[in-house]
Amino acid sequence: MTWTAATGLTAALPTHTATAATVWLSGGVPGEQYAVSCHVRTSAGREDDKGFFVKIKTPQSLTL
Repeated sequence: MTWTAATGLTAALPTHTATAATVWLSGGVPGEQYAVSCHVRTSAGREDDKGFFVKIKTPQSLTL
């Protein structure tokens, strides 16, 4: 499994199970959109690529 994130994002701590792949993303500029993709190779030799976009939002203050 290989995660790839567009320049400006950092992909770290990849993990996976038999049915899910997980990665932690950090960085980015508020208002910008970034592409992220995952390449998977199974133990049977099958390969697949999945991708998505992440849009960074401005953090909101919490009032308690």
